[in-house]
Amino acid sequence: MGSVLELKDSLVAHLNPRNTPDDIEASLRGPRGTLDSVRIILQELCSRDDRFTFIYSSLEEFPAELLDLTISDTLISARNDADTGWERKQHRRDFRDGWIFISEIINSTIFELLHVFDIDITPEQGPKGPAPLAHLELLRDLYEKSKGLKPQPAVRRVLESGQTERAENRHPYSTSLDTTTGEVRVLEILPGTGKDPVECHLTMRKLYGDGIPEALSYVWGKEISDEPIVVDQVPFIVTKNLHRILRGLRHPDTARTVWIDAICINQSDPGERTHQVRLMRDIYSKAKCTIIWLGDGRRSDLPHYQEEALYRPLPHGFGGTSIGEYDLPAILERCQKYPVDIDWNKEQWEWWITLERCVNHLMLCEWWERTWTIQEAALPSQAPMLLFRGNSFSLDDFTSAMGFMSNIRSSKEHFLKQLNNRHRVIGYEADQIVYSMTNAWPSGLGQIPLAIAFRPGLSIDVPSGPRSRIITVLLALTATCRASNPLDKIFALESLLPSCMGRLICVDYDQDCDILFRDTTARSYNYVRTFLLLKTFVLLFESKLRAGETHTGPSWVIDFTYSDAAHHHDNPTDNTLNRVTLDGFLTSSKEPYLQCEQFGIIFATPKVLFCAGCYIDYICFIGSIPKIDDPDIMRGFYNFVGGVQQARNLIIDLSKLENTGSTEEAHGHANKLVSIPLLKLFSLQTDEILPERSSMEGLIKDGNRALVGKMYFITKQGYVGIATAPVACGDYLTWAPGAPCYFILRGAEDQNGTSGGRYKSRIVARAGIADGLVDMKTLIDSLPVHVLQIV
Repeated sequence: MGSVLELKDSLVAHLNPRNTPDDIEASLRGPRGTLDSVRIILQELCSRDDRFTFIYSSLEEFPAELLDLTISDTLISARNDADTGWERKQHRRDFRDGWIFISEIINSTIFELLHVFDIDITPEQGPKGPAPLAHLELLRDLYEKSKGLKPQPAVRRVLESGQTERAENRHPYSTSLDTTTGEVRVLEILPGTGKDPVECHLTMRKLYGDGIPEALSYVWGKEISDEPIVVDQVPFIVTKNLHRILRGLRHPDTARTVWIDAICINQSDPGERTHQVRLMRDIYSKAKCTIIWLGDGRRSDLPHYQEEALYRPLPHGFGGTSIGEYDLPAILERCQKYPVDIDWNKEQWEWWITLERCVNHLMLCEWWERTWTIQEAALPSQAPMLLFRGNSFSLDDFTSAMGFMSNIRSSKEHFLKQLNNRHRVIGYEADQIVYSMTNAWPSGLGQIPLAIAFRPGLSIDVPSGPRSRIITVLLALTATCRASNPLDKIFALESLLPSCMGRLICVDYDQDCDILFRDTTARSYNYVRTFLLLKTFVLLFESKLRAGETHTGPSWVIDFTYSDAAHHHDNPTDNTLNRVTLDGFLTSSKEPYLQCEQFGIIFATPKVLFCAGCYIDYICFIGSIPKIDDPDIMRGFYNFVGGVQQARNLIIDLSKLENTGSTEEAHGHANKLVSIPLLKLFSLQTDEILPERSSMEGLIKDGNRALVGKMYFITKQGYVGIATAPVACGDYLTWAPGAPCYFILRGAEDQNGTSGGRYKSRIVARAGIADGLVDMKTLIDSLPVHVLQIV
């Protein structure tokens, strides 16, 4: 009972003071009344501009069972002894989920209103709290203001001269799809063998009537095939990978009907692509069978990857039978025959090695790393079939194998004992196979694939429910997934979200990617009200600077294209694939995560991000980190860091070394005392204690490799940091609650060209500072909190 009353009190406490008693009562009764208010506004906005229709479609998908769920139902459930604890929790979750969905719909409508009608707001006009009704009040105000305004023209993506949508797809489709009936094309692969030309025929089907026999999930590939296929007696250009797949799929005597996106969707028609992507949820869930073509597991795109060295061939007769090395179901069945709680003999070890080698090789396939393939494995009602090197088995077989291996490793003490004993049991040749596999994996591979984690009904401990399926969580989970078109990094999440939340992704292939990333960033900021995603991604302007491009949009927009920063936060010197990077170092920074009381607001509009923050100090000295060429890497490193320390001492007007923490004597070099916080910063180390010299040399080399050319700075009060992008004297080191790094802000100009003042700024870099030079929590607690206006 108490927890439910706390929920009610929390809801009332966050309401806008301007909300009427009727509004408050409506929130306690349930979402229907609020949703009806939003519906009236959206209906009128849709009649004025079709850019609001995607939000209205989200409202139409709102779960009916949540519409009339009230806090009274939750209270009654808490009093009802017949309800189990699980049922009471479910009532609370459902009630909260309803308001989560409403919050996202209201926030999206506010953002689109500001965008379509080019309305600016001040911090004072923003929402007065996080609760949905506080945002509803802002929506009502903006809606009234919009009545006197005309919608601004939509900004469409403009292709550069000579650029085409899909160079490999110029097929003259004879007919267009009927977008009102869920019509799709399917590909009939005509019979053939060997080197016979691949000939196909396209037919039209009603998705919700005729259904789809098979749907293909695969990696497109980049290289174009030298030999086109023939579709309806016309040459059709495809990638080399798809050409190989079509040869592998066709039957020798009968036609085979498959839905394949690259052929069944007119990729040169953005409107058709948009419509068909909206149907993806139903295409893969309604297909009678989904085929996953994994390829052969060879990875030319991974540095240092050599299959022969990493996956040594199994010796003849290994395991004592003729079972194929990639016949996963048979291998698993054989492994399961042995007791796992006794000392393993040679034969059991050989089968375990065969299983692990097979699973590891399967997981190295690029298919697991693509954003689209997650939904293509998660949505089918029947387990998809995996095709790999001539073998076919279900995704359930693969999941069972991973579960079996996980259970074996869960008995850590027993499994470690077997590992330690393997040398005397299996012999040198088999032991080398085990050793080679341990070096086969870049960091992050080998975890439970998202394609498995999102399949319903699995007993694997992965996030579930609407709150874990919010777009912020999905973006973080898919950071290391790739897409040929960066728009698809967002569009591919539509089917993984609850239906009404997925509809808030405006799938439109005419949309500019920068605008899509801006809208997605704002959606995350406005819902989670924190900079959580900056622990995973970089800012878009940083990516463009690194690519030599110009960024003209807001500086707070995140680049969702790809990020493996989370795999580069430490520095294992024995693994060249996972060396530390500055972006990775910033993900593990602990200083900005201060539990201060003054968290304030965070709210993004199309132009400005409002957030609480503190101006710490301004930069008065900058320098570029050099490449250390000294044959004695330690001497060169200590000389550089010592120079930075001397510059800092001069800036804060010290005649001798300030007592700002521990120091370390340079290893016999001029008896210099160098601050440990500075040593850790410029070697990108987060450990409390520096390692021994033998290990330190390797860490310094890797850290310097990552930092060469990056800018370091010193502020007026002596704070030393490294910036991710160029900074200048006069820029401000700034802290914002919830951000995993510091921001460097620079005053921005107003539209009339005059300075916007200290409170209107652009982010020019993220930064990490030397941990230990100052007590940052005490410092920030003493600083005034401002409402930052970041443009």
